Amino acid sequence: MTHKSLHVSELRVPLEALRGLTDTQRYFWYLLGQIYNETLCTRKLISFTTPSARADRRVFRREAEFSQVFFLFRMACSKVHEARVALHSSPISQVLRQDVFPTWRDGEAEFKELNRTLHDAKWLRAFRDSIGFHYPSMKQLLPAITPNDQWGDDLIYLADGGGNMFFAGADAISRAQMFETVNAANGAPPMEELIEDMVALVVTLNDFVGHCLGQFMIPRLVPKYEPKVLGKVLAPHLYDVVAPFWTHQDGTRSSKKKSNNR
Repeated sequence: MTHKSLHVSELRVPLEALRGLTDTQRYFWYLLGQIYNETLCTRKLISFTTPSARADRRVFRREAEFSQVFFLFRMACSKVHEARVALHSSPISQVLRQDVFPTWRDGEAEFKELNRTLHDAKWLRAFRDSIGFHYPSMKQLLPAITPNDQWGDDLIYLADGGGNMFFAGADAISRAQMFETVNAANGAPPMEELIEDMVALVVTLNDFVGHCLGQFMIPRLVPKYEPKVLGKVLAPHLYDVVAPFWTHQDGTRSSKKKSNNR
């Protein structure tokens, strides 16, 4: 794994500048900041949890690891849909029109393109309502959990240590729900393509919101762009980071942490 030393800087927004904003502008600033943080986190986590082509392909590894990807996909559906609703809400639209687009030459065009991309993903709302924020009711789940001739035994994978249990049967049911939703949604592509499309949506949304915040911030909140360097961090390459399902807690690391913190 290759690492690179990165400078971490601080950009300070004066309290006086925050007090000078209207309530609507402060709502815009903090809500879009949250959307930016969460979409950036989502795009990184999906990358971290997606098994590489060279990864261990044993069933108990692949099923558990892909369950993490599918979970993040479901959460991404919800967050992207909610962000779309927020961007079209009255206070956010007002700040975009009055404070952001007038100083951002391509802003309105990029917003229209983002809206077109989100509108074309007609499966997004259906996924948000059925497999995103909400767990299924018994009535919804009953057809999927009633055994038939194609059923086999349920499998539960276990490993030494805490936090190492995976209910493969429950994961299979949730995946079946996802595929059923995909098939029912008009215009939904195959599952692998769907995940790629969702990642592209998250990236596009994240980039747009980041540009909005930058346009709003300078010079309104930060008259001079002069970040203060705080220090360095040793950062791995984005595509080298892997978030495995199976982990251990052997006690050595925790004891080292305690001794280092004394």
